[in-house]
Amino acid sequence: MALLLWMDMVPSLETVTSWLDESTLGLLFGMMILVGQLKNTGLFEVLCAFTLKACKGRMWALSLMTVYLTAFVSAFLDNVTTMLLMGPVTIAMMQTCKRDPRPLLLAQVLFSNLGGTATMVGDPPNVIIGTALARHLGFVDFIINLAPGVLVACVPATALVLYMYRATLLGPIPAYDQCLEATSSYRITDWGLLAKASYVTLAVVMGFLLHPVHHVDPAWFAIIGAVLLCIVVAPMEVEEVMHSVELDMLLFFAAQFVMVEAAAEIGLIDMIGGWLEVAIRAAPPQSRTLVAIEILLWVSAVVSGILDNIPYTITMVPVVELLASAGLGLNIQTLAWALAFGACFGGNATLIGASANIVTATMLDKSGHRCTFLEWLKIGVPLMLVTVAAANLYMLRFAF
Repeated sequence: MALLLWMDMVPSLETVTSWLDESTLGLLFGMMILVGQLKNTGLFEVLCAFTLKACKGRMWALSLMTVYLTAFVSAFLDNVTTMLLMGPVTIAMMQTCKRDPRPLLLAQVLFSNLGGTATMVGDPPNVIIGTALARHLGFVDFIINLAPGVLVACVPATALVLYMYRATLLGPIPAYDQCLEATSSYRITDWGLLAKASYVTLAVVMGFLLHPVHHVDPAWFAIIGAVLLCIVVAPMEVEEVMHSVELDMLLFFAAQFVMVEAAAEIGLIDMIGGWLEVAIRAAPPQSRTLVAIEILLWVSAVVSGILDNIPYTITMVPVVELLASAGLGLNIQTLAWALAFGACFGGNATLIGASANIVTATMLDKSGHRCTFLEWLKIGVPLMLVTVAAANLYMLRFAF
């Protein structure tokens, strides 16, 4: 914004508010209310007790069960919703085991971003790509072409996470019998609220899953579900329900959207797109597909780690269409998969790379376990590098 002021390009307040991504903000707002009501029923504590019993005292089993379940759920729900649902369970579970919840929760959100890459509805960049290129890509195309690459990337990602967090995620669970005894008293505290919140949440999730059919913005389902639950549960106590809304998180997201759009306004992201086109045109015709994959994949990964991957993807989709129609012999589907892998996997690099990252960091902060930007970089950057490298190897099948 300061650069825009210096360049005498100050936007109006109406323009600045138009830069906000109402879909993301609305989705967060609605899901915070739904998850807050589910939390009041004792459901997360019961799920915590069930998971502890299933792992039979093995910390590695508990870790893998948690991260793989998160990755699978993220393929069908957006990452933010998945972490809002899974995060409280993980925090409660690790606190019961007297372990620091940060390593496991960070592993969860990193695998959430990986798993969400497998389908069109799992990650916001994929939703943007699938919607904008609907003439060329379908829901099944995403699964066929992206899911195998995600499975390939999960192998080194699992090894890296278990190695870097081996002190917390490996070995036996300390005082396992005492943990089981402590969780044996966990019960559902309000069956009526659980039934109402479950029905509404299930309807909202079904709306998310059917997005390829109705093409209605998922934020509508989240907001309508939240309002309906308020009416059914506490029609005269909306203020109490609103306590579950993290206003500081919503404000952070709003400021981030303005920051990135301001960067686009001064031409930063368009300049990146122009460099990509020039670099690909300079390559020999027989190598252009390979060069396009390499540049699009790695540049998308790096930029998505610095900026939020949502506005970056919005900006790059027209660039992909331009490259595919510029007579360079490039297949638009191949370019779309490279962009998807780069934007989704690159979002793992930093705390601000993906919306789910910020949601997770806020949950940790609220639970008394602060996650700093540098702490995220220690696991995020190595994991981004190994997963993008794995995706790179997988994408070579499209180049020859």
